[in-house]
Amino acid sequence: TTRFAWADCALDAKQHTLTVSGKLVHIAPRHFDVLLCLVRRAGELVTKRELLEAVWAGQSVSDASLHVAIGVVRRSLKCGASYPIETVSTLGYRFVGAVVVLA
Repeated sequence: TTRFAWADCALDAKQHTLTVSGKLVHIAPRHFDVLLCLVRRAGELVTKRELLEAVWAGQSVSDASLHVAIGVVRRSLKCGASYPIETVSTLGYRFVGAVVVLA
């Protein structure tokens, strides 16, 4: 599956696009990949290690890189105070938005 939607957002993994309120949002490839990992596993805890391995693939990066990426993703989604990404203290993150998988 490559296309997902929630609230007024849509994510297309194949086209590598994110739209919010019908407008294309430019997001760096690594940040897009962080969002995609979370959306694909919506409702599940995705550990920091899983995200770092999936997005940075063996590169030596710190948790700070992931923290920055999550901040960028949250701002890109323009969700105000109710971000669909929940921080699970010291463990990782969970996408809590109601995701619909599109055909």
